[in-house]
Amino acid sequence: MQKSFKLILTFLISFTSLMSVFTQNEVKFKDVILDGKPAKLNIVTGEITLVKLEGKVVETKID
Repeated sequence: MQKSFKLILTFLISFTSLMSVFTQNEVKFKDVILDGKPAKLNIVTGEITLVKLEGKVVETKID
């Protein structure tokens, strides 16, 4: 009983720490328009990155 409890506890601690590592590395971006040009906004840091256009058609989505 005690051996299986230690095994389950070790598994739960390992799983929890592994999941926290993956969630911290997840970066979310939002599509924005900056000076009439499409860009990506990093929600975590607030950094804006311009997006290169491949052609002259820009698709927009309304949230």
